[in-house]
Amino acid sequence: MTDESQPPPENTQDNAATAAFNAAKASLDSGERMIAVGALILLIGVYLIGDIAMDEWGIGQLTWSASLGALALMYLVKTKGRTLPIPYTFSLKVLSYLIGALGVSEVLWFIEGGRADGAEVLFSLLYFAGVIAMVMGARALKD
Repeated sequence: MTDESQPPPENTQDNAATAAFNAAKASLDSGERMIAVGALILLIGVYLIGDIAMDEWGIGQLTWSASLGALALMYLVKTKGRTLPIPYTFSLKVLSYLIGALGVSEVLWFIEGGRADGAEVLFSLLYFAGVIAMVMGARALKD
């Protein structure tokens, strides 16, 4: 017979992963969080769902790699404590502004393209939200 007053044993591996995630999230300032959210929108919402899963609307390789690069920089510096040969905030700003420039060209292409179906409009709005979040995050970074 088991004693119901005792709580079930906790999974220490899940607790350690949750604690590591919370510590990494707490170490990011508001600009870094905006860049991370924008990069995740681009990678998950637009690339994985819109391009790979639904084959509707996707992002180019440069946008994909710059988004992944920004997330990798944050991971390496904030969780692993690595130092970079180029200043961290400068690197994040360059990647974010690069995505901003690509976003402007994408807006012009979308306007010139004319008619679009509902899925294209949805994923283009997700794309623009991700780009805006990354650029606004870069502007909020402190040197």
